[in-house]
Amino acid sequence: MNDQEKLKSFSYLQTRYQFLSQGCLVFSFTLPICLHLDSNTDFLVNLHGWSSPFVINTEEYIEEYDPRYGNARNAEVNSDISSAFRFTRMNVIFQDINRGIPLDKTLELYQKDTLKAVNHFLNAYRYLTKRNAINNIFSLYATRSLKIYRVDQKGKEEFEIIINFGTDGALSPFLPLRSIEEHKKLHELISQDSLIPLEELFLMDAKRYAIIGYELQSLITGVIALEASIGKKGKKKASLQSWVLNLFLRYDSLQSEVERLLNNNPNTPKSLIGDVIFAIRERNRVIHNGKTFIDGDIRKHLESIESAIKYIKNS
Repeated sequence: MNDQEKLKSFSYLQTRYQFLSQGCLVFSFTLPICLHLDSNTDFLVNLHGWSSPFVINTEEYIEEYDPRYGNARNAEVNSDISSAFRFTRMNVIFQDINRGIPLDKTLELYQKDTLKAVNHFLNAYRYLTKRNAINNIFSLYATRSLKIYRVDQKGKEEFEIIINFGTDGALSPFLPLRSIEEHKKLHELISQDSLIPLEELFLMDAKRYAIIGYELQSLITGVIALEASIGKKGKKKASLQSWVLNLFLRYDSLQSEVERLLNNNPNTPKSLIGDVIFAIRERNRVIHNGKTFIDGDIRKHLESIESAIKYIKNS
């Protein structure tokens, strides 16, 4: 057995990495591009909250036919968005910390942390190679040829194949067209001179970051949305830009200003003030103290920010 065959043996990985010796899970899927990495190299990704790293290794996946380009051998369409003939298969291997979880429930349970590890890997690869157009992965359910393996300490494997249909795809009957009201509303939105409110654009970005596991960027962007909404309320003699900049530089005032505006609205739930202040403080610890993880649930942070924006607009 050569080195490459050894590396693809999960029992070999268990021997090489002691933290996998009692059992491991493997999420394996094919990217729409080729990364051109040596399959004999393992990459270790450390995540907050995990005592052991995630192991990522890659394999080449070759197809000799593509419906777009026909047949090819020893050739590839090299693209940062959608390659052909030659692709990379990623194997994400990590400690099976709860063998009592049924195999069919593991994707739901571990998808968030797996996305963090994979997207951290892809970001580092993009940064190194300057292949900037490579997409991050939003959902493992949407990846190509997803397989989940559970390997026990004796090397016995169970596996599950998740059927999928391209990026974020699902088989379904024809969906109905959007409603007449939605068509009208879309026409109204695009025909207006005013743009989508800045805070709404930042909120959408923050939610997108959260979906792909970028919690730090998500929280930072969410608080920027909050700052933008407050800037409209606080704009007096100074320009909006200078007001927001001043607020950013004196970040303690953001908390007091949020609290003041929320208290101005008698309908504001009392618990919301504490929740949104917590989110702001977490963001400050990331920006000003170099914190590399977030306490609390990012979804709850974003919900509190979005609710705060709503009540501030009505204050």
